[in-house]
Amino acid sequence: MNGNKVVGLKGVNGWDRPSLRPRPPPPPPPNVLTCEFLKQIRERERR
Repeated sequence: MNGNKVVGLKGVNGWDRPSLRPRPPPPPPPNVLTCEFLKQIRERERR
């Protein structure tokens, strides 16, 4: 789905071989807003 990875691999190796260098997924962003939203819902349920 991501064409950038294919282009980069083709530019280096001349063909698509993602198995040589599996790129780890990026770390998820901090869910600060999600925590705050859940806290508000819990407070509403208590009331």
